[in-house]
Amino acid sequence: MYHRCRQYLQAQTGNWYDVVVILRDFLYLDRDLVQDFLAQAEGGLIDEATERRSQSGRGGFGGKLGAGPLEVSGEKGKEHSVETETVVHQSPASEFDRLYTLLEGDDLVVLDEVSNDEVIGQIQRKQMLEVDGRVQVAGLHQLLKLMGTIGTLAPLMGELRGASDVDQETLDAIKAMTALSGGESRLPVIATVPGTSGLRIALELNPAFVQTEDWDVDASVLLKVQRLLKIDETYTVGDPFGGLMKLMPDSDQTNILDSMDADELAKLGIGEASIEAPGILATPIAIYR
Repeated sequence: MYHRCRQYLQAQTGNWYDVVVILRDFLYLDRDLVQDFLAQAEGGLIDEATERRSQSGRGGFGGKLGAGPLEVSGEKGKEHSVETETVVHQSPASEFDRLYTLLEGDDLVVLDEVSNDEVIGQIQRKQMLEVDGRVQVAGLHQLLKLMGTIGTLAPLMGELRGASDVDQETLDAIKAMTALSGGESRLPVIATVPGTSGLRIALELNPAFVQTEDWDVDASVLLKVQRLLKIDETYTVGDPFGGLMKLMPDSDQTNILDSMDADELAKLGIGEASIEAPGILATPIAIYR
């Protein structure tokens, strides 16, 4: 998936050789979290690094004295050295690479397929994980966005054609729903890990660190586990009503989700709005390909 290269210094010559490097295409990268974790692990934050390289050699001329089989050679010259210095400023990508290298050294767990429930049972709170899977925007967020588009375009389409395909009562309901929405400060997504276990992970992205508008992608996610869902627990991913969903009793949330016809929504390209066990609530650090 990645071209792997890492720089190392050959002790005998002092030359640098590129052996393994990880090149990532970031879809999301929370630099604040990366810097916080690095500061904790390294005892501070490195803003820049200095690389120094030196090279020394001998230059001069040589000649031969005498004739016949006996010759004497001599060389004159002097030592010279060249030293170069490079200041490397840290970027979000380079900071992430430092963090990832630290986590790898601490035996970072990578899940690219889960078909054994015992693997899920070993996951712990506050654990760092890298998972590979399908990342999609949560269905409730997609549905409200679609309803907002319909509410905006329906009157215009009615004027253009002389009548609207959406009756006024339905249009009023759509406007009321969209008026309540817009209070969501995070972009809710669901990552589904391949395998028969059906492991799904609820993530809420900070829009300030989102680097793409095209989701529904296969990608890797570096995350920190908040908690695992309990058996028979259903968790609604995202709350486009500014926190109102979270204030509702679980039964009311379930009724709302049940009223959403999954098959009909799938035809509109809208994914699932909730996850169940086995499921994980997690803090996203980065999403990349």
